[in-house]
Amino acid sequence: DFSIYVGGENLLSYTQENPIIDAGNPTSSAFDASLIYAPVMGRMIYTGIRYKIK
Repeated sequence: DFSIYVGGENLLSYTQENPIIDAGNPTSSAFDASLIYAPVMGRMIYTGIRYKIK
């Protein structure tokens, strides 16, 4: 069984501008990574070949 596939993630390339508050100072009380609401990576498009051995 042989197949070719094409896919993508975050096709509009939307990202959050500053996903981690106070990232430069991880020991401060203002450091907070729980406020990430959007993707942190841009557009990703991929292709592949899938081969299944029976």
